[in-house]
Amino acid sequence: MSQWVFNLDNYSHDKAFELAPQGDKTKDYKVRIVEVSKEERRGMILIKISLSPLEDENRRFYRYLKIDESRPEETDQAFGAFYYSFGIPAGDLCIYDWEGKVGLIREAPAPENSLYPFTFNFIPRERPGKFDRIASAIPLKGVRRCKGATNKQRKRR
Repeated sequence: MSQWVFNLDNYSHDKAFELAPQGDKTKDYKVRIVEVSKEERRGMILIKISLSPLEDENRRFYRYLKIDESRPEETDQAFGAFYYSFGIPAGDLCIYDWEGKVGLIREAPAPENSLYPFTFNFIPRERPGKFDRIASAIPLKGVRRCKGATNKQRKRR
């Protein structure tokens, strides 16, 4: 079981939101989290987040958040950017409670050698300060049941 705990000291707000400058080839979207799932690969836990723009419910953006205990700084940076964009309390791993949350992303052209034509970054709601801390480790398997999760969602874990 993962014992990763979000550490605010490993998170840099300025580094998280190095966005592509606004221009003709970038577009900002207000998006809703429509589905969240969890899987394990090569000893890491991956949380897949499916996002849908509010103005185009048929389009989807996907992002994997990786819990890699061998790289806590990178894990904290990725989760911090996500938490800030969607207003989710820092350290909250009750992933099924994330569904329905609304945040902001900026889509931009991908680097030249990328497999995909575009990439996106999370846009912050606010600067640090009101960021909640959760003191203890939150297990990702079995024991804990999240408030608000339906029976169907609990079975997916």
